[in-house]
Amino acid sequence: MHVAPSEGQPRDVAGAVIDMLFPLGQESRIPIAAITGTNGKTTTSRMLGHIMKASGKIVGMTSTDGVYVDGKLSVKGDMTGPKSAQMVLRDPTVDFAVMETARGGLVRSGLGFRHSDVAACLNVSGDHLGLGGIETVEQLAVVKRIVIERATKTAVLNADDINCLKMADYADVGSIFYVTINPNHTLVKEHIRAGGQAIVLEQGMSGDMLTIYDNGMHMPVLWSHVIPATLEGKAVHNVQNAMFAAAMAYSFGVDLDNIRHGLRTFDTTYFQAPGRMNVFDEHPFKVILVFPT
Repeated sequence: MHVAPSEGQPRDVAGAVIDMLFPLGQESRIPIAAITGTNGKTTTSRMLGHIMKASGKIVGMTSTDGVYVDGKLSVKGDMTGPKSAQMVLRDPTVDFAVMETARGGLVRSGLGFRHSDVAACLNVSGDHLGLGGIETVEQLAVVKRIVIERATKTAVLNADDINCLKMADYADVGSIFYVTINPNHTLVKEHIRAGGQAIVLEQGMSGDMLTIYDNGMHMPVLWSHVIPATLEGKAVHNVQNAMFAAAMAYSFGVDLDNIRHGLRTFDTTYFQAPGRMNVFDEHPFKVILVFPT
Protein backbone atom coordinates (compact mmCIF):
# COMPACT_ATOMS: atom_id res chain seq x y z
CA MET A 1 0.00 0.00 0.00
CA HIS A 2 3.01 2.32 0.39
CA VAL A 3 4.66 1.65 -2.98
CA ALA A 4 1.50 1.78 -5.10
CA PRO A 5 -1.32 3.33 -3.06
CA SER A 6 -4.77 3.76 -4.58
CA GLU A 7 -4.59 7.40 -3.51
CA GLY A 8 -1.77 9.77 -2.56
CA GLN A 9 2.03 9.82 -3.02
CA PRO A 10 3.91 6.47 -2.96
CA ARG A 11 6.66 6.09 -0.37
CA ASP A 12 9.48 3.52 -0.17
CA VAL A 13 9.00 2.65 3.50
CA ALA A 14 10.94 -0.64 3.30
CA GLY A 15 13.89 1.15 1.70
CA ALA A 16 14.10 3.59 4.62
CA VAL A 17 14.11 0.71 7.10
CA ILE A 18 16.85 -1.13 5.20
CA ASP A 19 18.94 2.06 4.96
CA MET A 20 18.64 2.47 8.73
CA LEU A 21 19.66 -1.12 9.45
CA PHE A 22 22.47 -1.20 6.87
CA PRO A 23 23.91 2.33 6.39
CA LEU A 24 25.61 3.00 3.09
CA GLY A 25 29.36 2.32 3.19
CA GLN A 26 29.30 0.34 6.44
CA GLU A 27 29.88 -3.41 6.82
CA SER A 28 26.64 -5.37 6.80
CA ARG A 29 28.20 -8.82 7.32
CA ILE A 30 30.20 -10.12 10.26
CA PRO A 31 33.71 -11.53 9.59
CA ILE A 32 33.77 -15.28 8.95
CA ALA A 33 36.73 -17.61 9.46
CA ALA A 34 36.35 -21.08 7.90
CA ILE A 35 38.58 -23.98 8.95
CA THR A 36 38.77 -27.33 7.21
CA GLY A 37 41.20 -30.23 7.03
CA THR A 38 41.37 -33.83 8.19
CA ASN A 39 42.82 -33.38 11.69
CA GLY A 40 43.14 -30.44 14.07
CA LYS A 41 40.05 -28.46 13.02
CA THR A 42 38.38 -28.34 16.43
CA THR A 43 41.49 -27.33 18.36
CA THR A 44 42.41 -24.67 15.79
CA SER A 45 38.85 -23.32 15.86
CA ARG A 46 38.96 -23.12 19.66
CA MET A 47 42.34 -21.41 19.60
CA LEU A 48 41.19 -18.82 17.08
CA GLY A 49 37.92 -18.28 18.94
CA HIS A 50 39.87 -17.78 22.18
CA ILE A 51 42.18 -15.22 20.55
CA MET A 52 39.23 -13.30 19.09
CA LYS A 53 37.32 -13.38 22.39
CA ALA A 54 40.41 -12.01 24.15
CA SER A 55 40.44 -9.26 21.49
CA GLY A 56 36.94 -8.15 22.50
CA LYS A 57 34.79 -10.06 19.99
CA ILE A 58 31.60 -11.99 20.71
CA VAL A 59 32.48 -15.21 18.93
CA GLY A 60 30.06 -17.72 17.46
CA MET A 61 31.75 -21.05 16.75
CA THR A 62 30.73 -24.35 15.19
CA SER A 63 32.64 -27.50 16.11
CA THR A 64 32.37 -31.27 16.49
CA ASP A 65 31.29 -30.65 20.11
CA GLY A 66 28.50 -28.21 19.35
CA VAL A 67 27.65 -24.59 18.63
CA TYR A 68 29.20 -22.07 21.01
CA VAL A 69 28.25 -18.42 21.42
CA ASP A 70 30.56 -16.25 23.53
CA GLY A 71 32.12 -19.36 25.05
CA LYS A 72 28.80 -20.91 26.10
CA LEU A 73 27.52 -24.16 24.60
CA SER A 74 24.33 -23.40 22.69
CA VAL A 75 23.63 -26.69 20.92
CA LYS A 76 25.45 -29.92 21.76
CA GLY A 77 26.58 -32.48 19.17
CA ASP A 78 28.60 -32.67 15.97
CA MET A 79 27.75 -29.25 14.54
CA THR A 80 30.14 -28.78 11.63
CA GLY A 81 27.61 -28.62 8.79
CA PRO A 82 25.70 -25.84 7.05
CA LYS A 83 22.73 -25.83 9.46
CA SER A 84 24.97 -25.12 12.45
CA ALA A 85 26.76 -22.38 10.49
CA GLN A 86 23.40 -20.73 9.87
CA MET A 87 22.58 -20.93 13.59
CA VAL A 88 25.66 -18.83 14.32
CA LEU A 89 25.01 -16.35 11.51
CA ARG A 90 21.40 -15.83 12.62
CA ASP A 91 22.43 -14.94 16.18
CA PRO A 92 22.27 -11.12 16.48
CA THR A 93 24.75 -11.05 19.37
CA VAL A 94 27.60 -12.63 17.38
CA ASP A 95 30.09 -10.26 15.74
CA PHE A 96 32.73 -12.83 14.67
CA ALA A 97 32.15 -16.34 13.32
CA VAL A 98 34.54 -19.30 13.45
CA MET A 99 33.26 -22.13 11.26
CA GLU A 100 34.75 -25.60 11.62
CA THR A 101 33.78 -27.14 8.28
CA ALA A 102 33.94 -30.93 7.94
CA ARG A 103 33.74 -33.01 4.80
CA GLY A 104 30.44 -34.65 5.84
CA GLY A 105 28.42 -31.46 5.67
CA LEU A 106 30.18 -30.37 2.48
CA VAL A 107 29.29 -33.62 0.71
CA ARG A 108 25.68 -33.67 1.93
CA SER A 109 24.66 -30.00 1.79
CA GLY A 110 27.61 -27.76 0.90
CA LEU A 111 28.59 -24.65 2.84
CA GLY A 112 26.23 -22.83 5.16
CA PHE A 113 27.47 -19.43 3.96
CA ARG A 114 28.16 -17.86 0.60
CA HIS A 115 31.77 -16.97 1.35
CA SER A 116 34.24 -16.45 4.19
CA ASP A 117 36.82 -13.74 4.69
CA VAL A 118 39.68 -16.03 5.71
CA ALA A 119 39.77 -19.79 5.13
CA ALA A 120 42.34 -22.41 6.15
CA CYS A 121 43.05 -26.00 5.16
CA LEU A 122 45.17 -27.68 7.83
CA ASN A 123 45.94 -31.00 6.11
CA VAL A 124 44.44 -33.71 3.94
CA SER A 125 44.96 -37.36 4.88
CA GLY A 126 43.22 -40.69 4.45
CA ASP A 127 41.59 -40.83 7.91
CA HIS A 128 38.04 -40.07 6.78
CA LEU A 129 37.43 -41.79 3.47
CA GLY A 130 34.43 -43.78 2.27
CA LEU A 131 31.63 -41.20 2.63
CA GLY A 132 29.57 -39.96 -0.31
CA GLY A 133 31.76 -41.65 -2.91
CA ILE A 134 34.97 -40.06 -1.60
CA GLU A 135 37.41 -42.96 -1.76
CA THR A 136 40.83 -41.34 -2.29
CA VAL A 137 42.84 -38.58 -0.65
CA GLU A 138 42.83 -36.67 -3.95
CA GLN A 139 39.02 -36.72 -4.04
CA LEU A 140 38.90 -35.62 -0.41
CA ALA A 141 41.20 -32.70 -1.24
CA VAL A 142 38.77 -31.56 -3.96
CA VAL A 143 35.93 -31.52 -1.41
CA LYS A 144 37.91 -29.58 1.18
CA ARG A 145 39.11 -27.19 -1.52
CA ILE A 146 35.57 -25.78 -1.67
CA VAL A 147 36.24 -23.93 1.59
CA ILE A 148 39.37 -22.33 0.13
CA GLU A 149 37.61 -21.45 -3.14
CA ARG A 150 34.94 -19.50 -1.25
CA ALA A 151 37.40 -17.30 0.68
CA THR A 152 37.61 -13.66 -0.39
CA LYS A 153 40.51 -12.17 1.58
CA THR A 154 43.12 -14.74 2.63
CA ALA A 155 43.71 -18.47 2.18
CA VAL A 156 45.88 -20.04 4.89
CA LEU A 157 47.47 -23.24 3.59
CA ASN A 158 49.73 -25.95 4.99
CA ALA A 159 52.89 -25.71 2.89
CA ASP A 160 54.04 -29.07 4.26
CA ASP A 161 51.06 -30.88 2.68
CA ILE A 162 51.12 -31.18 -1.12
CA ASN A 163 47.32 -31.47 -1.33
CA CYS A 164 46.95 -28.18 0.53
CA LEU A 165 49.61 -26.51 -1.59
CA LYS A 166 47.72 -27.34 -4.78
CA MET A 167 44.71 -25.44 -3.48
CA ALA A 168 46.55 -22.14 -3.98
CA ASP A 169 45.84 -22.42 -7.72
CA TYR A 170 42.08 -22.34 -7.01
CA ALA A 171 42.04 -19.56 -4.42
CA ASP A 172 40.64 -16.22 -5.60
CA VAL A 173 41.93 -14.17 -2.67
CA GLY A 174 44.03 -11.13 -1.96
CA SER A 175 46.82 -13.16 -0.37
CA ILE A 176 48.04 -16.70 0.26
CA PHE A 177 49.34 -17.25 3.80
CA TYR A 178 51.59 -20.32 4.08
CA VAL A 179 52.18 -22.32 7.27
CA THR A 180 55.28 -24.48 7.64
CA ILE A 181 57.31 -26.10 10.40
CA ASN A 182 60.23 -26.40 7.95
CA PRO A 183 62.29 -23.17 8.03
CA ASN A 184 64.10 -24.28 4.85
CA HIS A 185 60.95 -24.80 2.78
CA THR A 186 62.00 -23.66 -0.72
CA LEU A 187 58.59 -22.51 -1.94
CA VAL A 188 57.82 -20.63 1.27
CA LYS A 189 61.21 -18.88 1.19
CA GLU A 190 60.52 -17.74 -2.38
CA HIS A 191 57.04 -16.61 -1.33
CA ILE A 192 58.53 -14.57 1.53
CA ARG A 193 61.17 -13.00 -0.73
CA ALA A 194 58.36 -11.93 -3.07
CA GLY A 195 56.68 -10.11 -0.18
CA GLY A 196 54.14 -12.84 0.61
CA GLN A 197 52.74 -13.89 3.97
CA ALA A 198 53.87 -16.93 5.92
CA ILE A 199 54.25 -18.23 9.45
CA VAL A 200 57.35 -20.35 9.99
CA LEU A 201 58.57 -22.39 12.95
CA GLU A 202 62.15 -21.13 13.24
CA GLN A 203 64.71 -22.98 15.29
CA GLY A 204 66.76 -21.05 17.84
CA MET A 205 69.02 -21.70 20.81
CA SER A 206 66.14 -21.17 23.23
CA GLY A 207 63.64 -23.27 21.30
CA ASP A 208 61.35 -22.95 18.31
CA MET A 209 59.83 -19.57 17.51
CA LEU A 210 56.54 -18.97 15.68
CA THR A 211 57.49 -16.23 13.23
CA ILE A 212 55.27 -14.28 10.85
CA TYR A 213 56.57 -12.83 7.58
CA ASP A 214 54.57 -10.17 5.78
CA ASN A 215 55.67 -7.85 2.99
CA GLY A 216 59.32 -8.12 3.96
CA MET A 217 58.68 -7.78 7.71
CA HIS A 218 59.98 -10.42 10.13
CA MET A 219 57.83 -10.64 13.27
CA PRO A 220 58.58 -13.14 16.04
CA VAL A 221 55.34 -14.13 17.77
CA LEU A 222 56.29 -16.45 20.65
CA TRP A 223 58.18 -19.62 21.55
CA SER A 224 56.29 -22.83 20.91
CA HIS A 225 57.15 -24.20 24.35
CA VAL A 226 55.33 -21.35 26.15
CA ILE A 227 52.01 -22.30 24.52
CA PRO A 228 50.37 -24.58 27.12
CA ALA A 229 48.50 -26.65 24.52
CA THR A 230 51.79 -27.79 22.96
CA LEU A 231 53.01 -29.56 26.15
CA GLU A 232 56.25 -27.54 26.13
CA GLY A 233 56.52 -27.80 22.36
CA LYS A 234 56.45 -31.61 22.31
CA ALA A 235 52.93 -31.88 20.81
CA VAL A 236 53.91 -30.83 17.29
CA HIS A 237 50.36 -31.13 15.96
CA ASN A 238 49.23 -28.48 18.44
CA VAL A 239 52.20 -26.31 17.48
CA GLN A 240 50.85 -26.43 13.92
CA ASN A 241 47.32 -25.71 15.13
CA ALA A 242 48.60 -22.68 17.03
CA MET A 243 50.41 -21.48 13.90
CA PHE A 244 47.19 -21.68 11.88
CA ALA A 245 45.23 -19.85 14.59
CA ALA A 246 47.90 -17.12 14.74
CA ALA A 247 47.97 -16.77 10.94
CA MET A 248 44.19 -16.45 10.72
CA ALA A 249 43.97 -13.98 13.60
CA TYR A 250 46.73 -11.88 12.00
CA SER A 251 44.80 -11.95 8.71
CA PHE A 252 41.86 -10.35 10.54
CA GLY A 253 44.08 -7.54 11.79
CA VAL A 254 44.54 -8.77 15.37
CA ASP A 255 47.70 -7.27 16.85
CA LEU A 256 50.55 -9.55 17.89
CA ASP A 257 50.15 -8.87 21.62
CA ASN A 258 46.56 -10.15 21.55
CA ILE A 259 47.65 -13.20 19.52
CA ARG A 260 50.39 -13.93 22.06
CA HIS A 261 48.01 -13.49 24.99
CA GLY A 262 45.40 -15.74 23.38
CA LEU A 263 47.83 -18.58 22.70
CA ARG A 264 49.51 -18.32 26.10
CA THR A 265 46.17 -18.57 27.91
CA PHE A 266 44.76 -21.45 25.85
CA ASP A 267 45.59 -24.61 27.78
CA THR A 268 44.85 -28.34 27.64
CA THR A 269 42.30 -28.43 30.43
CA TYR A 270 38.98 -30.17 29.88
CA PHE A 271 37.27 -26.79 30.37
CA GLN A 272 38.96 -25.15 27.37
CA ALA A 273 39.55 -28.14 25.09
CA PRO A 274 37.42 -31.11 26.15
CA GLY A 275 38.77 -34.37 24.78
CA ARG A 276 41.80 -32.82 23.07
CA MET A 277 45.11 -33.55 24.83
CA ASN A 278 43.65 -33.03 28.31
CA VAL A 279 46.27 -33.61 31.02
CA PHE A 280 45.20 -34.62 34.53
CA ASP A 281 47.79 -34.37 37.32
CA GLU A 282 45.47 -34.99 40.28
CA HIS A 283 46.53 -38.64 40.60
CA PRO A 284 49.81 -40.36 41.52
CA PHE A 285 50.16 -40.84 37.76
CA LYS A 286 49.56 -38.55 34.80
CA VAL A 287 46.48 -39.06 32.59
CA ILE A 288 46.27 -37.74 29.01
CA LEU A 289 42.80 -37.80 27.46
CA VAL A 290 42.57 -37.65 23.67
CA PHE A 291 39.28 -37.99 21.80
CA PRO A 292 39.72 -40.29 18.77
CA THR A 293 39.44 -38.44 15.43
